[in-house]
Amino acid sequence: MKTSIPLLGLLLASSTTAWAATETTKIERLEQLEKQVAELKKEVNTNTKTATDLTPKIKVGGAVRFQYSYEDYDDDNKDRGGDFDFDVFRLDVNGSIGDVKLSAQYRWYQYMNVIHHADVAY
Repeated sequence: MKTSIPLLGLLLASSTTAWAATETTKIERLEQLEKQVAELKKEVNTNTKTATDLTPKIKVGGAVRFQYSYEDYDDDNKDRGGDFDFDVFRLDVNGSIGDVKLSAQYRWYQYMNVIHHADVAY
């Protein structure tokens, strides 16, 4: 029985070393996989458009302009104390929807209505 105890100890020691090496390899592989998953998540987050990215961000604005003129060389204008007239009404639309940008302006004058500009860009 004396020879079986050292043999049993030798077998036990070698199996423990093999088990520890296998477990270390498994832990290292698990850490590598966790790093890869983190990198993939980061890549997906940077390449994926969220609902807030696609929400239209549009600003509507404009202006109304009037003018007053007093013409002392025109007797009718002089008698009225001058003229207060409508000059222009302007409507602006600017913004973006995702990667598409837009800008437009429409103007109403006394004598005509006109598109000032209408741009769409990607």
